[in-house]
Amino acid sequence: MARPLRVRGASLTAALLLGVFIYWGWESAVNLTEEVENSATAPGRAAVWSTVVLLVTYLAVGFAVVAYAGTSFLADNADEEEFVFALLAGEAMAGWDWVVLLAVSTSALASTQTTIIPASRTALSMARRRALPGSSAGSTRGTVRPT
Repeated sequence: MARPLRVRGASLTAALLLGVFIYWGWESAVNLTEEVENSATAPGRAAVWSTVVLLVTYLAVGFAVVAYAGTSFLADNADEEEFVFALLAGEAMAGWDWVVLLAVSTSALASTQTTIIPASRTALSMARRRALPGSSAGSTRGTVRPT
C-alpha cells in the first residue's frame, strides 16, 4: 500500500519545484490585474480558465504519451524520466523532433521573462513610496505602464 505522506526529501523537493514552475507564469499574470479592462472580474476569470487549459493540456499529453508508448515503455525507461519526451520525440515525430526542443526553449524563455515582471512592479511600487529615486516612479500617459 502506498503511503503518500511518507515521501522522501528528493521526491518532495521535485514535487514542490514542479508546482512552482507550473503556476509561475499564472502568478505573474495575476500581478498585472490593474492593467486590464474590467479588472474586478477579468483576472479571476483568466486565472480559472488558464488553470482549466493547463489541466486539460497536462491530461492530454499524459494520455497521448501512454497511448503512444504504452506503460511498458514508460516502466522500462523509469530511470530516464527526464528524457522520456526526447526519446519519444525522435520516434514519434521523425524529422520534426526539433519542435520539442523549440517548445522547451520557448517555455524556458517565458519563465525567465516572468521573473522580470514582479521585479519591475516591485521597483515601481517602491519608487512611488519613495524607497527608490523618484525618477523610477514614472509611467506613460496612454498605457499607464512603468517607464
